[in-house]
Amino acid sequence: MREEDMHAGGDSSAETIRVLNPATGDLVGEVPAGGTAAVAAAVDAAETALAGWAKRDPPRQRGGKILGEGARIIRTQTDALAALLTAEQGKPLHEARNEILGGCANVLEYYHSVSGSIRGGECMPLSSYGLAYVLKEPVGVCGAIIPWNMPVLIFAWKVCPALVAGNSIVVKPASSTPPLTTLRIAG
Repeated sequence: MREEDMHAGGDSSAETIRVLNPATGDLVGEVPAGGTAAVAAAVDAAETALAGWAKRDPPRQRGGKILGEGARIIRTQTDALAALLTAEQGKPLHEARNEILGGCANVLEYYHSVSGSIRGGECMPLSSYGLAYVLKEPVGVCGAIIPWNMPVLIFAWKVCPALVAGNSIVVKPASSTPPLTTLRIAG
């Protein structure tokens, strides 16, 4: 995605970025440019979602179940997702398959598996000081910028722990990272 591929001007919601296949120059798709107003709207939506998401308990239900189902769906769509990642990024097909299957799906399954071990709070004795109470609660809306080199895998690395811990998250791909495959997985 290059600056010259942007259409329209300003911070209009009609502004898009053309995603071109780096090997052929063919148009793979278009995505919203996501200017300042779009980022503000995404943060507002994440704050709204946070209230219900953070209270959803236990963590196994909050994120674990969803991530397990997400991994299952990704595994059934690996070939299509790998072809899209190759078309938009130029990554060799076998590397794209590995990033999606061996990377992203495995990360979702990992966080699905550990989500059941998150406890809400506990009391611990402190020898001569009394008791310490540890309360694990979400920190709020998280922001993540995804670099260009492994966008699908790094998306999973950032999103999964945030969701399982009860946070909401706003994700922005680097300007050089085509986001079509990540958007398909997130959707």
